[in-house]
Amino acid sequence: MVDLLLIRFGELFRIFLITFVFQWKKAISESIFLFSNSFESHRKFVIEMEKLLDGNNHFCSLSTLPNIPKNIEEMIILRCWLEKIFNYAFEYVYFNEIVFNPELINLLFDNDKTIPLQFNIQECCLLTENNKLDDISKFTLNHLTISESLTFNFKQTDITEKNINILFKILTNGRQRLPKVCLNSFNSVDLAKLYDLIIQCITTSDCSKIVPIIILNYISSSTFQLNKRSENIKIGTFDCVANIYNPKVKFSFCNEQWIDNGIVRIHVRIMKVEL
Repeated sequence: MVDLLLIRFGELFRIFLITFVFQWKKAISESIFLFSNSFESHRKFVIEMEKLLDGNNHFCSLSTLPNIPKNIEEMIILRCWLEKIFNYAFEYVYFNEIVFNPELINLLFDNDKTIPLQFNIQECCLLTENNKLDDISKFTLNHLTISESLTFNFKQTDITEKNINILFKILTNGRQRLPKVCLNSFNSVDLAKLYDLIIQCITTSDCSKIVPIIILNYISSSTFQLNKRSENIKIGTFDCVANIYNPKVKFSFCNEQWIDNGIVRIHVRIMKVEL
């Protein structure tokens, strides 16, 4: 394949190879994964795309991409494929315990400023695992541009303190690319900690980069307790909290809890309001 490209594009492709070959050889020698995931290393992955034509859904399953590129030819294939995908706009994308590895994306493009390394998505959903949330955070903040909403679904029974801090980083730095973030979990204790961090940020810190709309959904075995910093917020009602750095910027809160088949369900909606 490399020889054919040299014949077709000549010196231009030769310069391209010289520019990237060193970093690409590093990725090959270190067996850097294309996909960050929690599955066994022998797993193969296929990306399925659905295209709407004339009111009918047409499915197109792409060829299996090499999860661990083994030579320059495979690196070229991955770069060309990703460059094409970066030029698409998707209505909905679902990542099932897997995201593209930010490290390999950066190696493939070597911070090429001429190409926006962004997946342009209207609505995106991520099913996540604890041990991969760091990669998911880097992927989210650096390679996702969401026009409507991003949802995190946590299937595990707990979220570690480290990952609570990672989620907090996403929420407090994602304003430019994330208009709304929804987090769904079945462990109230952990997301309650995240709620406390958000309240602290809103009331005591510069929150100019915070995501404008944040939604938390989870269940609890006990009654939901509001943070002491927001004593005026009542469960089941709306209230506002002003930011200390800019009183004109306020955040409206809607905190609701109800019992469903003996389970206490909690819904928290935090929305930025600029007066």
